[in-house]
Amino acid sequence: MTSTPLIQIVPNGNTGNRMIQHILALGIQSHVPSARIVGTHLPEWNISVPYEETDAPVRRLVGHRVKFRTALKRLISGDIGGVRISTPCSRMEYLERYIKLARRAFRMKPVPNMDLSDKLVIHVRLNKMDKLRQGQASLGHRDYPALPIAYYEQLVDETHLEPLFVGEFGEDPVSVALKKRFPAASFIRQPDAMKDWRLIYSAETVAISPSTFSWLASWLSPYSRTIYLPMAGFLNPEQRPDIDLLPIRDPRFKFYDFPVEHWTASPDQIGRVVDGPGSKGQLTNEQVAERLQQADVRSAEMQAARAGDIDTPALAEEGESR
Repeated sequence: MTSTPLIQIVPNGNTGNRMIQHILALGIQSHVPSARIVGTHLPEWNISVPYEETDAPVRRLVGHRVKFRTALKRLISGDIGGVRISTPCSRMEYLERYIKLARRAFRMKPVPNMDLSDKLVIHVRLNKMDKLRQGQASLGHRDYPALPIAYYEQLVDETHLEPLFVGEFGEDPVSVALKKRFPAASFIRQPDAMKDWRLIYSAETVAISPSTFSWLASWLSPYSRTIYLPMAGFLNPEQRPDIDLLPIRDPRFKFYDFPVEHWTASPDQIGRVVDGPGSKGQLTNEQVAERLQQADVRSAEMQAARAGDIDTPALAEEGESR
């Protein structure tokens, strides 16, 4: 095969998801330097490359559990002419080996003239709440829950740091309750999401939300020392066994347990967020690893049961095309 190999990206989702796609493309390119990455759409980082087609056979990666190593070996051997990354493929087994590449690609200077050493930077994501209650948001957001306010109180008590909230909040019931429970805290809402990214990226101690945006900002940060990760929504392997964004080999991360819950912003759910208990407790890395092993078994069973059902996001299959 004489044509230049292509690593095609079909942009999927918000900033964090598209960044994960690019990280995977960079990882593949590190093994096949002659390959070109096409289709990247990250205007937030001033990275945009037009998409190109190829007449050569292409291995499609769709879903989260994919045959990544198989696709890579076939591209290296020249058996195929390209790899098409159609979804984020959010799993540590694909991502963690490429953290140095990712840090170089998404490097940023810390926020100037702002001492965050005595702050617990807390990312909140509440912008979809009203849309969900009105049935206007995608069902995919069922895996992006609001976290109990009591959880933040747990973390403040544990760290003895001053809470600084950043992200997406407004006048919805949870935002209003959050501000009442933390009257002395700082709340920073910025029109440019990349300013939120920079603040999270700059923090020494950060509590992320169930979002790839804050997950990446903390994971890629050279400044973070402690990262509180809530195993809720898509970050809970019991809820999404196809996804694994739990860096159990990274000593910066502390994992907090939450029950399986599909978020719809119902009155009952909002009530539990405002007045209910916090996390079920911190898990050891060994306990998290055990949960991931159980998720592997469950995901394999689900994949076998629904083989061929590419309309199911958690179980979308990959294939080959020309």
